[in-house]
Amino acid sequence: MSVGQLEDYAVKTAPEGATPQTLRQKAIDLRPLLLEQQAETEQRGYYSTEIRDALNDAGFFAVIQPRTFGGMESSIADYYQVIVEIARGCPSTAWCYALGVGKTLMVSSFYPEEVQRDIHERVGVVHGAYGPGRSTARPVEGGYIINGTFNYCSGVPYSNHLLGTAPVTVDDSDDRVSTWSADKKSNLIEFILPRGSYEILDDWGDGRTLGMNGSGSFSARVEDAFVPTAFTMPDVGHLRDPLRDPENGTVGTRLHGNPMYLGYLEFFLTGEITAVQVGAARAMLDEIESMMRTKMGPRGLYGNNPATQGDFAEATKLVDGAEAILIHGAEMGAALQEEWARTHRLPQQTELWRIANMFQLANTMAWDAGLLAFRQMGTSPLKRGERIQRYFRDLAQERAQATATGRAFRESGLRAQFGLGMDMKFPEVAGSGRVQGATRA
Repeated sequence: MSVGQLEDYAVKTAPEGATPQTLRQKAIDLRPLLLEQQAETEQRGYYSTEIRDALNDAGFFAVIQPRTFGGMESSIADYYQVIVEIARGCPSTAWCYALGVGKTLMVSSFYPEEVQRDIHERVGVVHGAYGPGRSTARPVEGGYIINGTFNYCSGVPYSNHLLGTAPVTVDDSDDRVSTWSADKKSNLIEFILPRGSYEILDDWGDGRTLGMNGSGSFSARVEDAFVPTAFTMPDVGHLRDPLRDPENGTVGTRLHGNPMYLGYLEFFLTGEITAVQVGAARAMLDEIESMMRTKMGPRGLYGNNPATQGDFAEATKLVDGAEAILIHGAEMGAALQEEWARTHRLPQQTELWRIANMFQLANTMAWDAGLLAFRQMGTSPLKRGERIQRYFRDLAQERAQATATGRAFRESGLRAQFGLGMDMKFPEVAGSGRVQGATRA
């Protein structure tokens, strides 16, 4: 079935008794099926309806959905651990799942109560997609007309909504758009369109990319779709403090009574990627361990080679460390949000970027573990269709991602900590020729 022929389905609320622990066990129980379907998931470009229904029935799509709407409202750390377990069975499936379900945090934090109720109660949790594109938002009475093609919309095959951004075709005087930048091109809105308002293009999977071929990252095309103003907001990227009030938080904190819905995306979105990468590295280790126990080489069983054992031990150490960073970073983010609930001090950008930088380090550790793990296995596991080759490609795919490995978070963190300008220079004291804070040696 092509991606454009998928039928709508009802997203279920969390079943009675569902917990993060039961979801993690369910992901482990699903692992044989995820492993079995990896190749067809890659070819198709997204995971099967069989897996979708298993995830839906168990409550995976409700894991960070507010309890107000029947969700589990689990912690971000618990959510990340669920992603790791899914990725251990199929990294592509975990990517498609996480980058769709994760948009629940955006909607539940920032959109008006009536919009949240419409989305959550009528069709279930947002299982949507998000991506900039060649697009426009034309203001009309009561909202906007959206046109454009939005690329890399991970999770879109089973989405109930499309979350996207588009530049508004007016000047900066329109108070419905962001004015955080003097650059007119930065006056974007974020919008939510229901399924049926966008066409999913068949441009993913079947070897079109190096890795993550089953991540469901298809493009979505929108033609003359009307979106009401309530289903839009100024898009300010990750930096959404203009949408937060120190005393009252966000729409989400007031509605749900949980500081998680302050909606700090600076670290949250990077953490989703890290969870997939950690799971992919663990999947690599699982496959290597099986080969160590069973594969014969010129010198006997591969697992008896001291070099193989040493590399496997080092790789395990790296993955364990990466997962520890992932969970600790999520807990750090939660602590910052809980501090706001006690003191009304919103987290500082330097604190948030530090967590994102930690996640980037964890991504690098997962990649390094993958390199160590397979280098003793010879060339046969690198043939097309072999799991080792697939995991290597999935890990390698993210090495070019700015959110996974780039300098953006590092530089943002330094600017926040030191008060640097966009040129990354310390400001000079006016008329003195000296840099602020400088001392003589």
